Order: sequence, then structure tokens, then C-alpha cells
Amino acid sequence: MFSQNSPQRGSAEKDRRRYREGMRVAAFVLIMSMQISAQVLDPKTYSTTGKPTEAMATPDGQYVLVTVDTGGSSGIDVFHLEGDKLKRTAFQALGNDGAQGILLLPGTRTLAVGLSNQGVAFLPLDEALTGKAKVNVLPQGDRSGTGYLAATPDGQFLFAANEYGDGGNTSVIPKPSGIFPPLAQRRASRFRRMARDSLRSAKSSRPTSATGFPAATTRCFATTAACRASPVEACPPARSLRWT
Repeated sequence: MFSQNSPQRGSAEKDRRRYREGMRVAAFVLIMSMQISAQVLDPKTYSTTGKPTEAMATPDGQYVLVTVDTGGSSGIDVFHLEGDKLKRTAFQALGNDGAQGILLLPGTRTLAVGLSNQGVAFLPLDEALTGKAKVNVLPQGDRSGTGYLAATPDGQFLFAANEYGDGGNTSVIPKPSGIFPPLAQRRASRFRRMARDSLRSAKSSRPTSATGFPAATTRCFATTAACRASPVEACPPARSLRWT
């Protein structure tokens, strides 16, 4: 037995105090972690139109997009943040194959969605928020089973995980944002083509005079009244008397 003042007895007492202090600290940490876990594990839930697959938030934090499979068709549920709650405001249809992974291509306003056997779907974000986007699909092979996606931070490469293609593979899509130009760019290109075609048609259909200039120029250059006295088909509009 140790004497009352022996060094061994003092060391054992210190060990017991350290043990009791350690147990108190461990109990405190356990209680705090349980409280934090209770707070984290108390989420709000919102119903979707089908079985959800993946969710993403827009860069401004105002919308949450959820890919869903409704059984025979798929799409994107669009939720808008109103206060501290989400409200479903639109549904963007994607077709018959199941929608899987979804992401926003970095530096663009273009969404990419893994669309099972169809491949990768691309659609403009702004139109998708209203459920009215036109969907463009890039196939990844026969029955590819395209699922989840990833992109490099600069948006130069998109990677697609294909569950069934060749027994399973990953496809690399370079410069995905250039595959399907944004809607505004496509419309501008279409209008430019229409303008060029109209100009060619107008030039080819102009009647010419003996001098080689368009007859409308020689006949309608002077005054608006002169144009009114001339055949309509030979004159430009009154407010545009000169050919450009």
C-alpha cells in the first residue's frame, strides 16, 4: 500500500482527475454534436412531380432545378425561392427517357442533362425556368444510359458517365457550349440569313433601264409625286426613294 504522501499515490490521484475531466469534456462534446445533428437533420421537404434524381441551384440562388422521372417521361421541376420557402413554378419536359444528372456549364447560361439512352440534352437556362426551352440532344451511342455529368471549371470540357455504352464508359465532349448556340444567337443568325436572302431577291427582281441602272431609280428619283404617277411595282416606297 502507498503511504498517504507517497509519490505513487499523488500520481494516481492526478490520473483520476485527468480521467474525470476527460469524461466531462467527452460528454459535453457528445451533447453538443447531438444538438447540432438534430438541427441539421430537420429539413423542409417539397413534393416533386416524379421521382427526383438530382438537384442544382442557379448561380443567383433564386431557383432550384430538380430532374425527375414521372414514369414514361421525364423533365425538370423548377422551384423558385420565396422568402424561406420553395414554390414550384414550372416544369420543363425532356422527353421519354429518364432525366439523370444536371449542371450549368461554367461561364454560360446553358444547362446540360444526362438523358439516359438519348444522350446529353442541352437547353438554355432562361427558357427552362419558364418550362419553354427547346431541347437539343447530343447522342452518346446506342443505349448509352447517360447519367451524371461533370465539367471543367473553364467550361471547355464536359464529361458524361454512360452506364451501358460498351459495358460502361465516360465520354468527353469538348467545348460543349458551342455545340448548340444560345437561343438569342440562333435567332440573330436566322434573321441575318433572312435579311440576306431578301436583299438578294430584291436585287435580282429589280427591272433595269437601258442605262443599266434599276428602272425604279431613274423613274422615281425626283419626287414622291413622280413615284405615285408611276407603276407601283417599279417604285420603291415613298419614304425610301434611293436604292441602298
